[in-house]
Amino acid sequence: GTKPSMAAPPAIDPRERLRPLFERAGIDDDFYHRYKERLLDKGVGNAGDLLEEVAEKGIGSLDIHDRQAEKLRQALLGRRGWGDAAAVLASLSGLS
Repeated sequence: GTKPSMAAPPAIDPRERLRPLFERAGIDDDFYHRYKERLLDKGVGNAGDLLEEVAEKGIGSLDIHDRQAEKLRQALLGRRGWGDAAAVLASLSGLS
């Protein structure tokens, strides 16, 4: 098969739970446990929720350390920025 273009975002499963998402992003379990309650308090329970929150309020609203947020961004959006979260969400909802 042909190689996907480097610019293509990673395949996102909006239903991916937070823990596997953090693991895939290479974020240490300690951070996962620190952020989990905070994310759940905001109604963020999976990758889709996280993108939705970022699309609406920006990554700052999640109150995640910049370095860890950057790993999450790469895991979810590849080379795209958080500003593309809304567009990525739209394309995901188009798939379902």
